[in-house]
Formats: sequence, structure tokens, C-alpha cells
Amino acid sequence: MDKLEQVLFDFSVKTFEELAFFMPVPDEPEDADVSTKMTLVRFSGFTDGGFYIKLPDSALPVLAQNILAEDDIPIEQQLDALKEVANVICGNILPQLAGKDKQYRLSAPEIVDDFISDYSGSEYERVKVKIPFDEGLVNVYWHYNKNSI
Repeated sequence: MDKLEQVLFDFSVKTFEELAFFMPVPDEPEDADVSTKMTLVRFSGFTDGGFYIKLPDSALPVLAQNILAEDDIPIEQQLDALKEVANVICGNILPQLAGKDKQYRLSAPEIVDDFISDYSGSEYERVKVKIPFDEGLVNVYWHYNKNSI
């Protein structure tokens, strides 16, 4: 793992542990063709880009129950819990990845079906990490404008 991947992995794991009580497991599950939900936090400022989290559908109720300490949580609130995790990680990781003295603006997290084309040009770099949890494999992506960093 290179330095950016390690920072992204470490901050993501820490947030999932502290906020949602998801603990990583040593063995990565097969990248099965499972249904997932994906959230996006767009950011701008010193650099621009998007921060994504892709989570198995089966992990979504557990995530929300662990965060809200309730049972039978409606899907809207489950998605809100996923968006909150993405917001926390993105807000904390940008200064670590691009510099603590840099200024950023974060958009409200949103649920998306796929990666948006805004961050797919040649000027964008993508850092991806996979985090295996008992609840399933979580993928975290940081797309950023490499000309700014």
C-alpha cells in the first residue's frame, strides 16, 4: 500500500470502528457480485474531487443500528447513516491527504448509483482501498485533481 492508500485505509477504519462499531477482519471476502449502496461527498477548495464509500446492502441496517442504537430503522435513515460516515471520513481525511493548511468546502453527501464522470478525466487521480469487515467488503475511493497536489 502506498502512503495515500495507507492514510485513506487508516482513517476509514478508525471512523468505521469509532462511529459504527465495524471491526476489520484479516481475510478479505470474495468480491462477490453483491448489491451495494454508494455515497458521494464532493469537495472543492485547494483541490476538488469526490469521496465515495461503497457498502453492501446487507451491511446498511447494521451500520444504522450501531450508529443510532435503535432497531427497525427505515431505509432513509439507514442511507443517512452511510452519508454521515462518508462526511466524517472526508472531512477528516482531506487535511491529512492534501495538507492541514489547505481550505476545503464539502457538499452534502448524496447517494449515487455509480461514479460520476466529473472526476474521471486525465487530471484526476483515484485512490482506492478495500476494507474487509464481518458485515462485508467496504470500498472507499478518493478522486482528486492531481494538478492541485
